[in-house]
Amino acid sequence: MPADDKRGVPQKERKDSSGRVHKPERTRRLSEAAKQDLAVLGKRMSMGKLPLRITERSNPAKEHEIRPNSRSPVFVENGNCIGHTLFKLRTNPPDAHYQPYFEGRKRMFEVMVQGHLLNISPDDQVYMGIMGDKPLAMNSWLGSWTSSAMIAFIKLKVKDVHVTLGNEHEAAHLMMPVFSCADRFVITSEGDDPPEMGVPMFPEQVAKNERKDYRDWNTKDTYSLSMHGMYVDFVKWKVVNIPGLPDMCLSTFLGDMPLNIVAYALPRGHTGPHLEKDKRYIVSFKLEHESIHSML
Repeated sequence: MPADDKRGVPQKERKDSSGRVHKPERTRRLSEAAKQDLAVLGKRMSMGKLPLRITERSNPAKEHEIRPNSRSPVFVENGNCIGHTLFKLRTNPPDAHYQPYFEGRKRMFEVMVQGHLLNISPDDQVYMGIMGDKPLAMNSWLGSWTSSAMIAFIKLKVKDVHVTLGNEHEAAHLMMPVFSCADRFVITSEGDDPPEMGVPMFPEQVAKNERKDYRDWNTKDTYSLSMHGMYVDFVKWKVVNIPGLPDMCLSTFLGDMPLNIVAYALPRGHTGPHLEKDKRYIVSFKLEHESIHSML
């Protein structure tokens, strides 16, 4: 190796007697490294590896990872529910298997849950929605103003929403009665076959605007419900499609917190804050984007 290489001085291109151009060795090495990086990235995408980790943690003793866009439902079991779940995400490039579900729609995700309830009273209150692990820390006027605008927008669109940025008693959350939140809600009587879980949505048993507050929860029927949304892109970790607002990184609101999609039951007649001691989790999905770890 020439002496100037040892001192870190870049070499220049040179021509041999035939006129052929020889590039510096360092440039060739970088080029090969770039090719290897591209090959690894291509392999990750072809394997469907996403920058998102989803963990089902309704049973702390049996937490397990949920693979988005899995080809078959994933088993879920805890003290309040036994059944299956399926988590669909819009991806780029599209997942060919789930592309028919997203095609022609703005929605970014769908969560499907189907199973039996194990610890429920007929007139319990069941909620579904999203929550953090702690109160939101609004470190900027933009995050605070945008959060207030989003809350106002949601309250305008959804009846009976329970929403808070969090305090000493509650983690930040946006929860709705399951009848307002679930886009499809199907009750299958004991002995009958429930709808299949897969690419299509569950069938429409009762339109959302025709549902009444259900007061006959039991442990014999099979409950099938799904929730989809167009306002959060979990793969890009962004809030999207909010009228009048630009797309914004979820970390603007969450900081380094993960986001949880949950469903839980509260006792009959419960009012006031949704405290952890009162909740019986049916499902609890923790979503962590790889960008969160770069903030730690």
